[in-house]
Amino acid sequence: MKCRLDRLHSQGVEDIVGALPEQMFAEPVSGPAYKKGTKFMVISTVSSVLTYGLKVALGAPDVAWPVAVLVLGAVVVMLSSAWFMLTGRTTIDRHGVRQDWLFDKRIAWHEIARAKHVNWPHLSSRLVVSRGLGPVKAFHSGSEAVDAAFARIDAYYRRVL
Repeated sequence: MKCRLDRLHSQGVEDIVGALPEQMFAEPVSGPAYKKGTKFMVISTVSSVLTYGLKVALGAPDVAWPVAVLVLGAVVVMLSSAWFMLTGRTTIDRHGVRQDWLFDKRIAWHEIARAKHVNWPHLSSRLVVSRGLGPVKAFHSGSEAVDAAFARIDAYYRRVL
């Protein structure tokens, strides 16, 4: 399915709104996916949950093995998510937007039908992207450079659509 943006590109949309995203981001912009405040909340939440879990586990040594396996699985999922929140990066380049995660999130410029920059000053800003149909994807920003790039993408898609 061709999105409206593909049709506009074929009609010379760069004359209407300036440089295309592929041209705007010929030089990649990259930065952490989450800001320091968010990272602090992740670390404090994970450490609190682990501390409480250890306290409960030491107080109840006769836990059935299926329950222990379930709890261990939950701990692995929580630690994996926390790891990627602490180390993940968002990159915007001539191919599109991508973010490191358990499963890499990526979207190419020609797939984007709508984009909106949601700025949360002390938490991580987001670029919410839609292909037109189906679910949206949210890419997170933890740096001023990526925030500025998100704002440029938002402005571009507002002018085009």
